[in-house]
Amino acid sequence: MNLKYGKLRSENGVSLIEVLVAMVIAFVIFLSIGVISKISISTHTKYCNETRIYADISYGFKLIQKHIREANIVNPPDAPGAPWIGSRIVVAPDVGNYHVFGLYQNTDSVDFVYLKDITDENDRVVILSVPNTGTVTLTLTPGVKLFEVRIQGEKGGVPFDMSTMIMRRA
Repeated sequence: MNLKYGKLRSENGVSLIEVLVAMVIAFVIFLSIGVISKISISTHTKYCNETRIYADISYGFKLIQKHIREANIVNPPDAPGAPWIGSRIVVAPDVGNYHVFGLYQNTDSVDFVYLKDITDENDRVVILSVPNTGTVTLTLTPGVKLFEVRIQGEKGGVPFDMSTMIMRRA
């Protein structure tokens, strides 16, 4: 018997119980790190998607604001029919030069578009494209000098709702 330090036996090795406890603790730590990483990546992806959508809408609103403020004529929203969805707004900086903003139906998406020329629907700038599986609505509320533009919907599981008020200078 070895009674040098009050022990009855020598402890030179590690017992099986100690190894199992250490493995369980390591497993819990690694699992926690994995779960936190997955949550962080998911949150980052969602944030990037939201940022991209809102940046596109913000660009579209700035484009609409610029054209409405500089326009000589702003026609009230009209409902022209297919392939247009809902109302659109026609802005004329000069007589005979008409720009259009609205929702345009494609085969696989609905696009928030800007047309530089009302007669050429093939030359359109796509501001925001929403797959047919998503939803999007554009509301244009005209006033005498104040226009309200609102776009709302869902794209890729990310809901969006943004509006702006635009005042005409003329």
